[in-house]
Parts: sequence; C-alpha cells; structure tokens
Amino acid sequence: MFQVVTPDGWLFDKEAVLKYMLEKKQEYSRKLKEYERQKARESSDAKLDEEAERKKAVEKFERTEKSLIIKKSGKNDDDSSKANLPSYWIPALTPQVRLTSNQGFS
Repeated sequence: MFQVVTPDGWLFDKEAVLKYMLEKKQEYSRKLKEYERQKARESSDAKLDEEAERKKAVEKFERTEKSLIIKKSGKNDDDSSKANLPSYWIPALTPQVRLTSNQGFS
C-alpha cells in the first residue's frame, strides 16, 4: 500500500484516493449522459408541442375561412338584387369618368 502524508499531517491511502476519483469521474459522466438524454427528450417534446400548436392554428384558420366563404356565398344567393360592381382591374369594366361643368380642366 502506498500512503501519502500531506504537509499538514494528514495520512491518505493513495489507492483509495485514486479509486474515489475514478468512481466520481464515472458518476459524473453517467449524470452528464442522463442530462443530455433529458435535454434531447425535452427538446423533442417542445418540437411536438410547437407542431401541435401550429396545426391547431392552421385548422382554426381553415374553419374561419370556410365559415366566411359559406356566409358570403349565402349572402350572394339571397341578395341577387345588387348590381354587379365594375372590376377596376379589367379595363373594359372600369367606370367611365364624366366631366362636369365644375371640374373645368383646361
């Protein structure tokens, strides 16, 4: 057995000290691996939660859009007395500008 004496007079068994250090190193590496697994699990859970939230938002948007389309198509069917509004993006359907006497362009 190898024994070590410190300057303060403490007596240590070198083999026991090295064994203790080795055990602690293994324990720390085991804890680190467990921590990394836990972090990976949490990040995958967070990704799944984000994906679920995104899907909920998309479904809500689609439901809202469908209800708007249904309401709008229902209004058009019931209110057929409205005149067709001209389309500003089609030149043949744009309203014509009429000059009045007040405008007086020279």
